[in-house]
Amino acid sequence: MMSQCEREDESRSVLKVCTDASLDDIKRAYRREGFRSHPVGNQEDTKTDDANMQFRRVHSAYVCLKGVRLQGGEQPNQLAPK
Repeated sequence: MMSQCEREDESRSVLKVCTDASLDDIKRAYRREGFRSHPVGNQEDTKTDDANMQFRRVHSAYVCLKGVRLQGGEQPNQLAPK
């Protein structure tokens, strides 16, 4: 089983973000990589299973890094004032 640090490092490499990436940077990277690897966008490929697995890796990397940032006390940006 991977340690939290190893999982974070792998997640950063999947999303191609640096160690001090903000939540907004992580979200942008998730959308960018998710768009590139989404199975619907790769239907002409015969390797839709590969695209599906890559999309799942991108999603789990996003969930991991988002959780780490939120545990660290970073607050998501709020668009509407409360």
